Amino acid sequence: MITVIGPGCVGKGLTYLLSAQGCEVALLGRQGPVSCQQDVRVKDDIGRLDLTAKAVSADSQLILVAVKPYSLTEACAQHLHKFRPGSTVVCLSNGYVVPEIQQMASEYSKMCWRAGVVKVGFKEVDGILEISPGKGRIFWG
Repeated sequence: MITVIGPGCVGKGLTYLLSAQGCEVALLGRQGPVSCQQDVRVKDDIGRLDLTAKAVSADSQLILVAVKPYSLTEACAQHLHKFRPGSTVVCLSNGYVVPEIQQMASEYSKMCWRAGVVKVGFKEVDGILEISPGKGRIFWG
């Protein structure tokens, strides 16, 4: 299972793209697991994100953190204790978040920490989640 923390446009978009590839994905928000039913447009194709809130699995090996930089520390403190040591945590917050990642990496030192970059555009227009066309990728290192 892959867990995405942050139910905004980026989090929902990643959840949709991963689910479309056959991955089991859980989406977490401030209140815990999130359900989401929303139309999604990729180029000229319309899909549907139909996500039922799932209990968090401690076995998630990949945790994508897609929150605003000012929410990073809070989101990590709220959710990361639920996962096993050895899980990979990829921070996808935009902006300079190195100090926050270093702080979280010292507090959760048994997890593998990476900073990532999302090169796909996500936005919501008239209630539809739009994912930019092109060859978007997610990088981390």
